[in-house]
Amino acid sequence: MSIDAWLLEHAMQQRLPSGPYVDDFGKIIGVDQLPQAPIVVRIYRWKTPTLSLGHFQSIEQLLESADTQSHPSLRILPWVKRRTGGGAILHDREWTYSVTVPQAVKLGGVEGQVGGEKGASQGLYQAVHRSIADGLRELGVNAEFSQECTCPVQGKKDRSSREKVGGSEEGFLCFNRRSPLDLVVGGSKILGSAQRRGSGGILQHGSLLMKASEHYPAIKGIEDCDWRVGDREEFDHEKKSGGGEGWEEWLCDRIYKGILDLVSVSRVKSRLKLDAWADTIKERPLVRPV
Repeated sequence: MSIDAWLLEHAMQQRLPSGPYVDDFGKIIGVDQLPQAPIVVRIYRWKTPTLSLGHFQSIEQLLESADTQSHPSLRILPWVKRRTGGGAILHDREWTYSVTVPQAVKLGGVEGQVGGEKGASQGLYQAVHRSIADGLRELGVNAEFSQECTCPVQGKKDRSSREKVGGSEEGFLCFNRRSPLDLVVGGSKILGSAQRRGSGGILQHGSLLMKASEHYPAIKGIEDCDWRVGDREEFDHEKKSGGGEGWEEWLCDRIYKGILDLVSVSRVKSRLKLDAWADTIKERPLVRPV
């Protein structure tokens, strides 16, 4: 996620990080051959189960929150802090995505620059989630918007300043929370996202949950849910495994289609060479034990 923060910094400067990049055919290209001030979409997984904490969370809350107290294996996992808000995500059997939108890009019919416009950022959130929901239904997965909200009522906190909702504390983990635009399947949340907005641009993170983690079996993924649409007995077998490149490409396509609902863009596939990423990571060591 340090790479996403790095990309946001460059988006604020209306440019991509310096290359070299590699296109789909393995050809090395320079940053000058790529669009200026682009929207950047990244899809990735994690080598080892890891917790990413929302920007306003602390690791101490892991030990105090009602939804994580009885799961001691979470305490030994490495963790990172995101630039985006929301609850903590257990990155295990899921796909993570990020979208960075520079200030120069105007989304949809929203007036003015995107960075300071809450309506523009809300539109991005909704468009991406709607596109993913539509794609899942095409595969036979009965995905829909949550329509629920566990967000704390402003000003209502207990004496320890923990956020309260209807008399109960909101969960530490993102997938134990609900917002109206979350995607659910059979009552289980399978997609959640969070944003970081500023005058220079927007960073949106999201997680598509494929299967429950052994570190927290109560949170179910797509493969664990009652997902059928109508009389369909199963969805795309290749994607059902969730472990190959099929889901990666599918998720990227769905996010791109969602962005197209807001702004006309052309798609350019490229990857920054791994050594360039590695140099960046060395300067931003964010993964750490509890």
